Formats: sequence, C-alpha cells, structure tokens
Amino acid sequence: MVNQKLGITQKERELMRDSNFPLLTLRAGQNFDRPWRALFRRGVGIRLTLGCSVRQSICTDLGVDPEYVDQRIRSVFLDNSPLDDIDTPKLYEGQTLSLGGGMPGLVGITLNRASPFCHFRGEIGWKGDKGCTAEGSEGEITLKLFNFVAEDLVEPMLARGAIMQAVDVAALLHECALEKPGLVHLVHHAELDGREIAPADLPSVLESLPGRVMVQVAWQK
Repeated sequence: MVNQKLGITQKERELMRDSNFPLLTLRAGQNFDRPWRALFRRGVGIRLTLGCSVRQSICTDLGVDPEYVDQRIRSVFLDNSPLDDIDTPKLYEGQTLSLGGGMPGLVGITLNRASPFCHFRGEIGWKGDKGCTAEGSEGEITLKLFNFVAEDLVEPMLARGAIMQAVDVAALLHECALEKPGLVHLVHHAELDGREIAPADLPSVLESLPGRVMVQVAWQK
C-alpha cells in the first residue's frame, strides 16, 4: 500500500520547514486516523516536488506503492478532470489531486480510470497541462482522498505532514474530546513548534491560531 520507511526523510523535513506554517506534531495511538478522513475528503495541503508526473508524485513523493496505485486507485481527478493517463499530466502549484477507489454506477462507468466509456465525459475531460512550474521546484497542492483510499492513506499522509486550517483541526480535536475514549487517550504527546502542549488544551490553543497549520502525526501501534 504505502512504502514503509522509518520516520520522514530529510527532504520531507525541508518541505515542512519551508511551509511557513506552525508545525503541530502529535504522537497518537490506533484509530486516531478516522476523525481526519472528513478533512481529507474536503482537501488538505501537501508539500511536494512540483513539475513531476501524477504517478511519480503519488509513488515517489507521497510514498504510495505502485501496485496499489494501479490496482486500487481507480479514480484520479486533477482539478476536477478525470484522468486515465497518470504518466503524462504533471502537478503544479495550487492544483487539486483527488484519489479514490472505483466509483459505482453510471458515474463510475464514465469517470473511472481506463473506462471504455471515457468518450462520454465531454467537457470535463483533461485538456492538458496548464502550469509552468519548473520541474524539481517545491510547492503545495491540495490532496483529496475518498472511500477506502482515505481509509488506507490518511494515516501515512498525516505521518508525512498535511496542511489544514487551524480552526478545522481545533474543531476535530474538540469532537474527539467529547467522544469515547477521549482526546487524552488518543493523543499521547503534542507539540506546537517544539513547545509541549497538554492534549486537553489543544482545541483552545489551535482556535487562537490564525490561518493554517502543518499537522504531523507519529503513530504508535
């Protein structure tokens, strides 16, 4: 599914450092990925190398196993346009990449990757690259994850680091605090830009932050 690696690479640390957002680091246990799936459906910011193909970005930058990409990710959208070929289109600053499993029904027949009915897509089909970012530069895209792909990839994407509105993260953590087993049992340790914060205080601290925050989660099994 996702290429296994210990921690994050030096390149990923540099991407997070260059994001210019407060860095919220959490150490959490099992099932803490579930509340985040709704935010990933809406879209989160991801820092990566721009100007690479969609496939290269998914496999190399995001660390997703190529076999998983070919066999499980059956719907790929770039700026709301469905893609069959993920080797030609390249990712540029500000674009939105959506990944999901095969969609059911007539919609799925038309929009899933390599559909024999792709000619019915009409004007929503991919029209070609519009960006001009030099290959190898670094920047941000929006990543959206759906259905079982979200179930599989939210955890490793949070381990890598994702950018979200601070108030949205505060609301999510507030909901976790109200439900069993409770936030203090889900989050074992928290830091904001290297300053330790009690897990119970996270919602109020994040509510006071303007704009967005980079969230990185270290998972404890």
